[in-house]
Amino acid sequence: MPLPIHTLRPSDLVEHRGVLTVIDTGTPGTERRVLEAIRKVGRRPEDVRQIVISHAHGDHAGAAKALREATVAPVIVGEGDAAVAWGESPYLMPKGWARPF
Repeated sequence: MPLPIHTLRPSDLVEHRGVLTVIDTGTPGTERRVLEAIRKVGRRPEDVRQIVISHAHGDHAGAAKALREATVAPVIVGEGDAAVAWGESPYLMPKGWARPF
């Protein structure tokens, strides 16, 4: 199992068999930190081959669109989460969950 080569909670950079992957993107605006981390490990944004979104919470998918534009890598996201990841639909809290103040 490949281990992250750089961790930026909640984002990870993983390289496995030469394929550089961003797992989760962080909140909107954190794409700069992810791009900086890619350069820090000696790679370029265009070296990213895929961006994987685990789920569409804003802290995991908020910078997906910006990183897609910066890297030109495909974004892999569940069909039900795609509109939220692209910022086209708000994330709806599940019923019964506590809402932030």
